[in-house]
Parts: sequence; C-alpha cells; structure tokens
Amino acid sequence: MYETNQFINLSEISLLYHDKSIVSESMWQTVCRAIIKDLREEFDLNIRTKRYDSLPESTRQSIRNYINLYKLILGVDRSGNIITYLDRNFETEIKIYYDGTCQGIKGYCPFDIDYKFLPALSFDHRLERYKTIVKREGYRYIAPKTMLGGSFNGALVKMKSQIGGMDLRCGNCHTFRHHKLYYFARIYNFLKLLSIKNIDKNTSHVLYSVNLLAKQYFEHTKKDIKLSEKNTPAQVLSRIRNQISRLVKKKYVIEYIFGENYLCPICEKVNINDHLTCFEAHHTNEALFENGLQKIEFGLYYTKSIKWLIKNLIAQECIYVCRNCHTMITAVNYNENALTILRNEIDTLYVNNFYDNLYKKVNEKRDIIIHWKSLLKNNMNTFPNPFLKMFDYGESIYSALICIYYICEIFSQDTKKEFFIAEELNYIQEKSSSYFKQYKSNLLDLEYIQYEKRLLQYRGFGFNKDIYKITFEGILKAKELIEERSGGFPDEFKELVSHWEHRNRKYNARKQRLSAFDIVLICIYFIYNKEIDFFMNAFHYIIDKENSYFSKHRKKLLNLEYITENQETANSFKEINITPKGITRAEELISLIKRDYFRKYQKLISDWEKRYDEYLMNHNKKNLKK
Repeated sequence: MYETNQFINLSEISLLYHDKSIVSESMWQTVCRAIIKDLREEFDLNIRTKRYDSLPESTRQSIRNYINLYKLILGVDRSGNIITYLDRNFETEIKIYYDGTCQGIKGYCPFDIDYKFLPALSFDHRLERYKTIVKREGYRYIAPKTMLGGSFNGALVKMKSQIGGMDLRCGNCHTFRHHKLYYFARIYNFLKLLSIKNIDKNTSHVLYSVNLLAKQYFEHTKKDIKLSEKNTPAQVLSRIRNQISRLVKKKYVIEYIFGENYLCPICEKVNINDHLTCFEAHHTNEALFENGLQKIEFGLYYTKSIKWLIKNLIAQECIYVCRNCHTMITAVNYNENALTILRNEIDTLYVNNFYDNLYKKVNEKRDIIIHWKSLLKNNMNTFPNPFLKMFDYGESIYSALICIYYICEIFSQDTKKEFFIAEELNYIQEKSSSYFKQYKSNLLDLEYIQYEKRLLQYRGFGFNKDIYKITFEGILKAKELIEERSGGFPDEFKELVSHWEHRNRKYNARKQRLSAFDIVLICIYFIYNKEIDFFMNAFHYIIDKENSYFSKHRKKLLNLEYITENQETANSFKEINITPKGITRAEELISLIKRDYFRKYQKLISDWEKRYDEYLMNHNKKNLKK
C-alpha cells in the first residue's frame, strides 16, 4: 500500500457507465459512488473524493456560470458591484450599480426577485435593437447568455464591452419589456377583461375584436415596420392577428383547466389577467417521456385548436407557472449546489426551503391535471373548440372559390352580372391587391374559373380590367363546399356570407364621379316629379344651359331606353317621357350622390328649386298676358 496525490476524473470514467435515464446530479453521484466502491473493494484502494470533480462537465460549467453571475451582480465581497460601460455615442462612460436585485421596468420589479433566485435573473441590453446598432458600428455582438462562460474576469470584460449598458432583470420583467404587442393598451385591456364565458357566448364578436385590434396595432407601429415584397402589409397584419389569437387561446385554455383568475401556484404574484405572457407550461412528470412519448413545447403550438391544446396539456400532465418559477424548477444544478454557488448557509437554507415548498405546490396543481386525465381516459368529458377554423391552413382557395360563386351567381341576380374582376374579389374578401393572384393560376388549371375578356366600361364608369367567369365545374365544387361548411359551421358561415354581401353592396356603391349625362338624367327625373308641361323650355331653364344642351345627350338617352319621345312632335322635342328604366337609374344615381356628395346634392337641388320657382312665375306671367 502506498499513497499518491494523483487525481482521477471520475466524470470521464463514469461516461463508460452512462445511462440515458441519468437526468440529475444526484443520480450521477450514485453512479460515481458505485464506481468508487468497486475500486475500493476489488483493488483495495484508499480513495478520497472531491465532490465537485465527480460532477459531469456540463454540470460544472453550469455551476461556474451561476458563480460568475453571482459575483457580477453582488461583487466579490457581496457589497454590490459597479460596472462601467460606454454610452451609445461610444465616447462618454456610464456606470451602473448592481445590488443583486431585479432592476425591473424603470427601476421597479413587482415580483421581489433577488440573488437568491439566481436562475431567474439575467442581463438585458438597455438599448433597443442593440444587435443592429453595434453591428452597424463594427462591434461584435455578444449574447447575454454566453457572457458568463469561462472565468469571472473574462465575463467581466465581456460585460464592460456592451455599449449602452445592461440591466439586471428577472424573466417576468424581461417579458414585460419585450412583448410590446401584449402591452399595447387596447390589446392589454381586451385580454384583461376577456373570460371563458365571453368567448363561449360570443365567439364571433371576439374574432371581430381580434381583427380590429390587429389593424389598430398595425397602424400604431407601421412607421417602424420595414415593408417589402416579402413583407407586405397583409402579411404583417396576419402575423399580428395570429399573435393576438394565440394569447386569447392561451387564456381560454388556462381558465378552462384551472379556473378563472388563475395565479402562479408557486409565487402567487403573477395572474393571467395582468401577466398573461409570463405563463409557461411546465411538465410535471418527466417519466412519461422515457417510453418514447414526444415532449411538446407548448409555446410553439398555440396555432393549434383549443381542443388539441387542452387534450395534450392534460395528456402530458402540464401545469402553468410564471417564467421566473419555471426557470427555478428546471434549474436542477442550482438546487443541488446552492451552497457551492452562494457560499452562505442562511441563503442556502432559504433556497432549500423554497424548493421544498415549490414541489408541494406543484404537486397540488398536478392533482387537478390527474383528475382531468382520468376523465379523458374514461371518455367522460368533451372538450370545447370555440375557434375551430372554417377554412384550415391551406384551404384559403376554397374560401376564394365560394366567394366567387356568390359574386357571380347570388349577389348578381338583380344586375345579371355573371362575371367578376380581381379588384372586386379582393375588396369583398378584405385582402391585399395580390390576394387573387395567389389562386388565379390554380383556379384556372382546375377549370373552376375561365378568363373572358378585357372589360373597358361597365355601368357608366370606365376601367380597364380582366374579367373572369365561374365555370360549371366551379359551381358544382362551390356548392359542395358550401354544403360542407354550412353544415359544420352554420352560424359562422351565415355571418361570413352576410359580411360578403355587405361588402359587395359597398363595392358596387363606391364613389363614382357623376358625368354630365348623369346630371341630365337626374334633372329629367326632377322635372318628371314636378309634372311640368313644355319640357324642353323647363329643362334648359332649370339646368341653366344653352338650348342645344339637351340634344347632345338625346341619342344616348334614347339608346339606353331612359326616355321616350312622342313621334308626332319629335322634331319639336316637346313631349318627352322618362321610362321606368330611366326612373330606376336616376334613383340609383341620387342615392349615390346623396351618400358621397350630400352637400353638393343639396346645393344642386336647392338651385333647381329656385330656378323652377322662377320658371313657374315667368310662365304664369306669360299666361296672364295672353
């Protein structure tokens, strides 16, 4: 027997015995102790162990990072730390004092997080869009997570190189600062007041509010958005709408499983009404995934239906906790090595008590999930699905085809207009100008629509557009889709068609520039209602034009069958009658001019009334003289 000072790295030796089921430090230490026991018994060796050296490299690196962070935010002597940075102008210096507490937003953290909750703390650049700024100036960008690796002096040098300085924030405050959409006042208030009862009672109103809020937020932020062909306003608006919808789904799911006004079960300081974005799904039973079950990170899956989310959250035994507490739960290395990191027995005792209470509270909430899971296994519960989409991802072409069918076959029954143009479809669907282009080639290839010709004029106003018609195959397919969608979503489909009809009327009644011909027809209609004899004299006097003015428009009025002439007196143009078709067209024009040019219409009619009165007075004087 002899003694040696040779060090043996058991973490490397234990890799030979490594099993995938080893997921924590305590399990790793069990393996190391077994190896040491075998060496002692088989080779009669007297081995003294150093606990830190028996840990795997990843664990030791994690501990080093925690120690570096602890020193940076409290200083080596635990009295605080001052770090000097260059300001944004790259000339003046700014000094930031760290005392181990979260600096929050504008110096206030509502969650009372300090150095004892070390995993929940991280550095955050003060400058917005920091990465873009430093790269523009030729500086190298260093992510805050990578600064803590290596030695303490190396981490301090990296910290000092950050332009504009860095604040110490907890995970929840970090979310507050960067989730600007949620903290847009109107969206925040909408989500705060939203409840599961509101969604179930009036889903369509909630969807309408989401669309409206998305437009308002887009208008508020469009100055800061770089638009391009690959990033069009419609695409940006769609992304904003999806982000709001995800938050609505998240609140619905939490309230459905755990009830209204849900609090983080661990810290009890975060609630879903005020801090919805802080909540994260935590898997309470890691043993479920040892048999090949895929672990779902639910933060990436809020595009799925509510029914899918509820089922999978229950199946994977998840509860919702705030970001700070979730970080503490998953920080196994900090929990098991708190004394090594903090080097203070009182602080370590506090951390150990915190984790003891943490696991108790997690298990209490897990009991709720286990109850739901038993109901799910016995098929004793049916889950709601309020936001199930009528047209799922990739089915927008069906929505376009149904809308085309309604434009050509239903909405046009009065006008007998059996065609549509791209501008009309885009307007009714409330989409960008490129909407129809996305589906045009597919619709033509499938022979659901066909190209007709280039239209130069329609209904009295001119344009230069390609027109299309829906084919017989398109009509059959559209009817099949209508039957399917109206059966599965009766209320939503009726509301959608009603909205399309409203948009169609609005499109057909858009502002038109009334021509001189339109004014002549309206004046004829005005005289017709006055029942005046001697039409030609009255017309020219009231409209205040020369005597040849009517003859300029006479031929067109006759061709369109808006007026008729008495053949016996055709040369004198004295007896002219407006037809029912002319009356209808005149009334359409009057409704348009009333809506779009109401003041001009009032002035026009007022002038005509005055001239009409003058005409009657002059006409009566002539009759008296006779």
